[in-house]
Amino acid sequence: MKSFLICLLFVNFWTSYAGIGIDSKKKLDLIQWICLGDANFEMMFAQVYETAGQVDENGILNLLAEDFDGSMQMSAYIAPCVSGKCLNGINDAAGQVNATLQNLKQKVSDFEGYVFIEVATYQNWSSNKAQNQQFIVEMVNSLHFANSFMGIITGQSAWTSIFGASFTNASVFAQDLVWVNWNGVEDLTTGWTPFGGWTQPVAHQYAGNINNNNCTIGKPINYVYFDSESDFGKRMKKTKVDEKRQKVHKFDRN
Repeated sequence: MKSFLICLLFVNFWTSYAGIGIDSKKKLDLIQWICLGDANFEMMFAQVYETAGQVDENGILNLLAEDFDGSMQMSAYIAPCVSGKCLNGINDAAGQVNATLQNLKQKVSDFEGYVFIEVATYQNWSSNKAQNQQFIVEMVNSLHFANSFMGIITGQSAWTSIFGASFTNASVFAQDLVWVNWNGVEDLTTGWTPFGGWTQPVAHQYAGNINNNNCTIGKPINYVYFDSESDFGKRMKKTKVDEKRQKVHKFDRN
């Protein structure tokens, strides 16, 4: 009996601190977001700028749907255009940040969440690591000086191949890392090795291209683990509270 109680206490302790988020590049409708909220997903990551070089309207619509639902903490991310042939003609890092923030302000007026930068090999970065380093530093600095909560979404292999193993400048301002490692383990430590100047991640994208979630069947999503009682988790909770207060104030004014 005693061992059962100890086990029960351990389970309750773990579940009270573990949070699970979702990342989708596909448009999900309001019913799907409500379903995910009911399934205890606590955080959403919406791609709001795509690597082809334009605002991702699917991501904006996902933010609007979840903003209406209100069950999750909202964050957005930029998949930068690094080809030099961006569809909207904005090839520089600062311009892409400005375009993203302007669209968020215009279309999701009460958005107060994180804006991450996704770094991945599919984005066709240059083979010139110095050029890549200059681009990411400019993008990070632009977000930082816009007073945005910000971070990076990447894995060690992608980061090292794009910027080099010794490059740490981006983590000076982008201190919060969502670590991409699809090892299927819901924690922040299994398989973790420091890189890029980060000593530990704030979240772990532990599974990807999941097609069989009951709420989003046929639409691939990624799962993200985070510690809801960490500084990162608490900041996300605060932005959610601030968003709710803004909605109440808008209602009062009407």
